[in-house]
Amino acid sequence: MMQDYPLVAIAWSGLPIYAANSIKKAIDKFNKKVIVIGSHPSVPVEGMEHIIGQTIHWIDAHSSCSWSRLKLPIPDILFQTGWRNQGFNDLAKEVRKNGGHVISMIDNSWKNNPRQWLGSIVFRFIYRYWFNAVWVPGVSGIKLCSFLGVPTKIIYTGLYCASQETFYPGLPLSQRKKNFYL
Repeated sequence: MMQDYPLVAIAWSGLPIYAANSIKKAIDKFNKKVIVIGSHPSVPVEGMEHIIGQTIHWIDAHSSCSWSRLKLPIPDILFQTGWRNQGFNDLAKEVRKNGGHVISMIDNSWKNNPRQWLGSIVFRFIYRYWFNAVWVPGVSGIKLCSFLGVPTKIIYTGLYCASQETFYPGLPLSQRKKNFYL
């Protein structure tokens, strides 16, 4: 029986607890099967599967990986962080080869430094065409991705959120100010 919705996977490098809480909320709202793949965070967190409410397929992001090795079907859509990690890139390559879409989640901000200038050359020649869309937190991410050569029509904002389960105590999120001060 064919499914009437796309199979979605999320691959998060160094999967942090705030992402686990956010992924859980997204899965609950989507109300369909979502494959979750992560590489271990530098600070281990107990109970990540319990937070997400399902199995997390843990990989070494710096080593080769495949959907068949994970014993998982190739998804139609892959949300991916860590685009410099071989394991995630291997999975993304299979998704693209299978006709699927890969969305890069980039949380870097525009800094106008030598690393970003050099990175723009590398990105334009290697990574630019690997993604069907890029998802960034906000304006600074749009500026960076535009500088990297990503067409603005495929850059989307709203990547991050906060969960009351992670960032508490305080007012309910709906009652908090939406401004951050540096």
